[in-house]
Amino acid sequence: GRPGVLVGFMEGNQSRRLYGASKAARRKAALECLARYFGNAALHPTRYLDMVWATERYSRGAYGTFNPPGVLTALGPQTTRPVGPLHLAGDGTSPEWPGYMDGAIRSGQRAAKEVLVRL
Repeated sequence: GRPGVLVGFMEGNQSRRLYGASKAARRKAALECLARYFGNAALHPTRYLDMVWATERYSRGAYGTFNPPGVLTALGPQTTRPVGPLHLAGDGTSPEWPGYMDGAIRSGQRAAKEVLVRL
């Protein structure tokens, strides 16, 4: 069968500890962690990608937003209402899977439908 895909994030203290580390050191730490959960086969991936979110131009440090309890439920309706002709979309405006690509797609579909209704 086709090999699976594993995705992981280094967060909090682990992220801070490895921020200035070499790509090889981050890879070693990541694969050792994955091997603890999935066995030694995880030490030998067919492909490995490494991204330091803090160095990304547009995200500026995170793959998603930080929302303490209550933020999305309190502000959610305001983030999905059009502002004049502007319709907002993005992972943070999705009630399902906020912070992830799935949420971004759902939000984009919602905004596109809103715009089509107004045309």
